[in-house]
Amino acid sequence: MNKKDMNPRIARWALLFQNYDFSIEHRAGSKMKHVDALSRNTNILMLYENTFEQTLSIKQIEDKDINKLKERLKKCEDKYFEMRNGLVYRKYKSELLFYVPSSMEDNVIRSVHEEYGHLGVEKTSEVVLRTFWFPNLREKVKSFISNCLKCISYSPVYGKKEGELHPIPKTPIPFDTIHIDHYGPLEKTGKKNKYLFVIIDAFTKFVRLYPCKTTNTVEVIRHMNDYFRCYSIPRRVISDRGSTFTSNAFGEFLAQKKVDLVLVATATPRANGQVERVNRCITAMLAKKTVDLNRWDRVLHEVEYALNNMLCASTGEAPSKLLFGVYQHGTVEGEFRRLLVEVEKDRNLEEIRKEAKDKIVKNQSYNKKYYDEKHKKPTLYKKGDFVVIKNTDVSVGVNKKLIPKFKGPYIIDKVLLNDRFIVKDVEGFQHTQVPYEGVISSDNMRHWVRSLEK
Repeated sequence: MNKKDMNPRIARWALLFQNYDFSIEHRAGSKMKHVDALSRNTNILMLYENTFEQTLSIKQIEDKDINKLKERLKKCEDKYFEMRNGLVYRKYKSELLFYVPSSMEDNVIRSVHEEYGHLGVEKTSEVVLRTFWFPNLREKVKSFISNCLKCISYSPVYGKKEGELHPIPKTPIPFDTIHIDHYGPLEKTGKKNKYLFVIIDAFTKFVRLYPCKTTNTVEVIRHMNDYFRCYSIPRRVISDRGSTFTSNAFGEFLAQKKVDLVLVATATPRANGQVERVNRCITAMLAKKTVDLNRWDRVLHEVEYALNNMLCASTGEAPSKLLFGVYQHGTVEGEFRRLLVEVEKDRNLEEIRKEAKDKIVKNQSYNKKYYDEKHKKPTLYKKGDFVVIKNTDVSVGVNKKLIPKFKGPYIIDKVLLNDRFIVKDVEGFQHTQVPYEGVISSDNMRHWVRSLEK
């Protein structure tokens, strides 16, 4: 066959096949019986799907309770019900409403609720009552909507947030517990630095700021080793769930040092509040001290000095005083500070730390009382509950108004202390290629009842 005799359709196939490296092999028809079905006409039986109305009628005929009502209606008239063409209707405001069998109640509610854009309880009930009726209609609509996955996912949270404050018990010893976090990205400096690695001692509030080129695990471990060498290896490290801190390499590094790693719940910055507060101070101080935005790492030591030598409200002392027993000498007040050293000799370091510990406990008690009064009691979830969790995976530049506030569903796999829960994927609802498992606080979850979404 030459080009001019070629059927256009065959020509298109020929062009397509040129993209592949293949060879053509002839096979006898006797060896191709298994593919005959693909090229043979078969007898087709057309099955027509029942319409929703037909299904409702069939289900009503099969409903035992409605059949009992039918028998009664055959004998006498009823004030509330009427039978026409073998189907039962409810009399309602001069209208006849179709009596929905119990097996189809959720289907009717779902169909109206979805068709009318996921309206609330009152409006959905009103639309249902234009055509249908079943016992306890409003309560069943309310129950259905309260567990509608889309409504739960997109509806914002109003009123008081739930949750209680759970302060971390403080040991009056420096470097028992440290908090770590990354700050940035900032403008890239001449030394290629873009981030800060922040370390805070939980008791003294002493801060170390390390400029970083990246947030990778190798650089973090290098700075942690420097910190351990200069100060001490802590008993416990608290961090968020950044990929650096959840990496196997970081976990193995701390395990070798016999340090416990505590990862805070997802989207719960208050759990690592020590470092979050310092980060806010860093923002203001760097902005005011930096003339050239790409030279911020040159004034970092000044910011660190200021943070460590200013009075801390929670302890009543400066971090450097609690750690070393004296203030660090700066250029401005150095000479004056030396004149006051004699006055401080009568107060030993243990006494200063005990006073700081008492003040921390007092402040924690006050903060917990204030926080708890402003929040609702946390929901008591249990293992096996189905939930949706707060959606924190919103891409930059995406309009958040049309993004669901929550995502899911997930199942609670384990109940932890302090209103925290380990949640996992629900079978058949996995959203990512890698199975999800995370620690979520109660204020970042909502209940979902799976049975109503079948």
